[in-house]
Amino acid sequence: MRRIHFLADDIEQVEQVSNLVHQQGISDWHFHVASKQPEHLDKRHIKAANIFQRTEILQGAMVGVGLVLCLSFFVLGWFIDNGMFIQGEIVQPTGYFLSAAVLGLILGCAVGINTQSATIRRYHNAIDEGLFLVMIDVPQEKVGFIRSMIAKRNSASYQEDFRIHFIQAH
Repeated sequence: MRRIHFLADDIEQVEQVSNLVHQQGISDWHFHVASKQPEHLDKRHIKAANIFQRTEILQGAMVGVGLVLCLSFFVLGWFIDNGMFIQGEIVQPTGYFLSAAVLGLILGCAVGINTQSATIRRYHNAIDEGLFLVMIDVPQEKVGFIRSMIAKRNSASYQEDFRIHFIQAH
């Protein structure tokens, strides 16, 4: 799958593109829109970008867990070297690592939810000006066709700012 990003001038344009890609078999799961006022999208039954597309919450969680667990290995090594754990007992270190992982997850999510997604950040000024960032996950073989159809249908007010990124297939 590839992710196509482009900017649309108004909600009608977004709705036209939504209808177009749905006709091509692309479901709502693969069509997201970021805008300054997402409530307008709901009225038109267009799927607004969710928290995972708007923020870096998943990346923050992974980094938080990773950093805290790495730190935990060092602390655990120090505890073992100083004889603070009973030889052969696994319960105490396991509880320690689980607690550390949960703490890292919470801290990482707290940082990630307050960090704007790299994609949204790139288009932040345009979104603040009232434009709509449309994100479509398209099968590789349909990228050229979808891109040309969108450009052809919206040639008058269409902003040529296509960016295509590789994403993992679902």
